Amino acid sequence: MTTEVATVLVAVLPGAVLALCVPAGRERWAALAAAPVLSLALTTLALAWLPVLRLPDGVLDVLLAEAVVVAVAVAATLVHRRRSGLPLLRGEEAPGPRSRRPLRAALAELVAVGLPTAVGVVFGRLVLGGFVATPGWDGMNHAYMTRRMLEAGHAQITTACSTGSTVPVTSCAFYPISPDVSWAQAVALTGGHVSAAMTTWAALLSPVSLVVGVYAATRLLGARRVAAMAAGTAAALVGPLWAIMLSGRVSEQMGPALSPATALLVALALRGRRPVTTGLLAGLACAGMLMTHTYQALFVAVLAVAMALAVRADWRWTASVRGSLAILAGMAVAALPLTGALLAASGERLSLAPAYVGKPWQALRYWTWEPMLYTSLGYPYPTGDRYPLDQWAARLAMAAVILCLAAAPASLVLRRLRWARPWVLAWLVFTAVGVWTSTSASPLAVGLSGLWYGTRERLRAMMFPAYGVAAAAGACVLGWLLARLVRLVLRRTPGPGRLVEAVVPAALACTLVGAAALPAAWQPLREDLLRRAPQGPEYRRVYQWLAEHTAPGNVVAYDRHTDFMTWSYGDEAVPTLFGIPPLAGKAAKQNYADRYAAFHWLADDKDARPAGCLVRRYRIQYIAVGTPKVPGIKRTYSPTRLRQSDRVRLVHRDGPLEVYEVTARGAACRS
Repeated sequence: MTTEVATVLVAVLPGAVLALCVPAGRERWAALAAAPVLSLALTTLALAWLPVLRLPDGVLDVLLAEAVVVAVAVAATLVHRRRSGLPLLRGEEAPGPRSRRPLRAALAELVAVGLPTAVGVVFGRLVLGGFVATPGWDGMNHAYMTRRMLEAGHAQITTACSTGSTVPVTSCAFYPISPDVSWAQAVALTGGHVSAAMTTWAALLSPVSLVVGVYAATRLLGARRVAAMAAGTAAALVGPLWAIMLSGRVSEQMGPALSPATALLVALALRGRRPVTTGLLAGLACAGMLMTHTYQALFVAVLAVAMALAVRADWRWTASVRGSLAILAGMAVAALPLTGALLAASGERLSLAPAYVGKPWQALRYWTWEPMLYTSLGYPYPTGDRYPLDQWAARLAMAAVILCLAAAPASLVLRRLRWARPWVLAWLVFTAVGVWTSTSASPLAVGLSGLWYGTRERLRAMMFPAYGVAAAAGACVLGWLLARLVRLVLRRTPGPGRLVEAVVPAALACTLVGAAALPAAWQPLREDLLRRAPQGPEYRRVYQWLAEHTAPGNVVAYDRHTDFMTWSYGDEAVPTLFGIPPLAGKAAKQNYADRYAAFHWLADDKDARPAGCLVRRYRIQYIAVGTPKVPGIKRTYSPTRLRQSDRVRLVHRDGPLEVYEVTARGAACRS
């Protein structure tokens, strides 16, 4: 629990304190909603500039630098406000009428944002609670990078993205590692497990950030409380918020969750009352997004521009230019030293071919009227099992979402639903992008889809908050139509309009929560996630055994992530043979090939050549394997031949897990 608490504090506190630099008002509320991404932005700023300034760059050094930046920013703000004769803690008097019952209004606001937040927390616990470690193969990649920074004492991309613990070579020149640094900070402060920090983000911080960001973005643009509450609830339950974790990509989940608050900050910098202050924070937030989940910036940009157009205020072009320059300045200050590595990251842009070339109707079906797009909790994926279509509750929720989405475009012409226009536009724009990049093999389409590796599910994951909010907007359209019908029938003006209008979005939220709460909805997702994570106490016992018995400087070899053994390094700091596969570079690729040659020699692969010298070079002491494996990943060794090999001997067994020690024959080297 200590690590979980530290993860929350590291993720929220620096950004929340920095948000106090904005005078009280809607800009400060927007900045507070963006506290997690601002914290990641501060991490980005520190890890970018500490090496340039030749200062220590360990994960706690980065945290200290964040604290110094926040302290300087707050002190400068206080000095400026004192010299300007402005209140130190509260803002200038806002225009317009004040609430007659501020306490009652604040309580109503708290309840309205608290209910969808509670929904996100409860479902996060139901789906991801009680795991031995974070599910998914990519989660083990992030665990390696996080532990590698702790082990090496440097919070740098080239340190984290390396080939292994011994004789490491850099595997990639760029990777968005701000989340990994944040997790490493929590682990360094508490001595806990990396998986605990990662799961805290996946199960708690991401859903809370998403709901709070959506609520703030809709409420501050004019939505009523019930509509904002329905939007937050639908954003969490319509789309793959937790299904993303099947691959273990925590940062891919974080990107969409942090997008609403980031886009809102950018929009208020362009159209708000304090363009410079808000713009600097918005620029920082954008830099934090780039170093969390890089291509998510596309969704943020579209949503932010649409939000700026939806702000209820007169255009002040001078202020908008000042805000734009402040955004660029904030981004430059935070990430300028990383720009070269970001622009040179072509090795990571390998992508799949378009799935529907010459098949436009199939692409349209996938991106629009495929009912599996709208399943509760976003599971199964549209290309997977279709069992929800046999369940009445799932069909009811799907029908409600589809009906509301069909009505959502009407919000583009209804003035009362101005707050919904950014989300509907973002949904339509990225749906069109999905159709185009799925059907076109043109260089432009392939180049654009390369940002998300040509994978449809990644694009869908990037835009998924728009599904839920657009559905809530459609519910408000239907509520407005229902209210007009009631007035017509009752012949009363204005009649019970507000109450009737609130019925449909509230009903949508209740329907989604009820359908997702049924065990038939969330248990299959949890079981699928469990299959992709180590299960049972024997894993922890074996990890600890390896930590106790592995000699200093030696490593443990295993078939990368296949048998879930990477968590012995991520959580227990047992040095590992295999790190991140190199994307480019002859020396790095040879380094990685040599590691596999040593592993296959010890495992008695039938095509293996003698590699005892490599075993000694990389200091392999043990091989750890297990019967359970990550679904979809093939073993590169034969368990039967490993057991019969005279190059290793069995020294420890715990349930389905086995540990083999390298023998003298396995490490024999003639040269």
